[in-house]
Amino acid sequence: ELYTNLGNALFNRGDYLGAVHAFKNAVSEKKGSPGNYLLWANLADAQRWVPGQIELSRDSYRRAITLIKVVLQRSPDDPKINSRLALYSAYSGLRDDALKHVAQAVLLAPTLPDIHFRASLTYELLGKGNEAMAAVRQAIEHGYPINLIESAPDLLTLRRDVRYQKLLIDMERNQKK
Repeated sequence: ELYTNLGNALFNRGDYLGAVHAFKNAVSEKKGSPGNYLLWANLADAQRWVPGQIELSRDSYRRAITLIKVVLQRSPDDPKINSRLALYSAYSGLRDDALKHVAQAVLLAPTLPDIHFRASLTYELLGKGNEAMAAVRQAIEHGYPINLIESAPDLLTLRRDVRYQKLLIDMERNQKK
């Protein structure tokens, strides 16, 4: 837990290399919990931002996928598990798996904002801009915090899209009414 908290703090400060070291401890046999898919995903997230570690990041996502699939076997109708699996698959380049699980997650939980947020990330990573825009709209409409959308690096291109800007303007107008 200590290494996870340290990794999160360093990641949020932009110290990605420091976060990688902390998260490696969090998943280690001796100091951490190597069977926790979220910890492997945290490591993968940090590795993506360290030059020269993109392949290591994919390996860590694949480890997270292996672990989360065990959880999915016990809870196949869990929308959060499906949405996380979709996102990890997208990061790993497993397009078909990502599309299958993102569709399943949205079907299972059409009103959960975090499901739509992860769907927007998944679609954006897969180059499906229209679907990503529709998912981010749903996330916002169901109450996902705009500041978290605004701070997601993987949604930079989406946020620059005129449709996203129009969505924010429309939301602001509706709040004034």
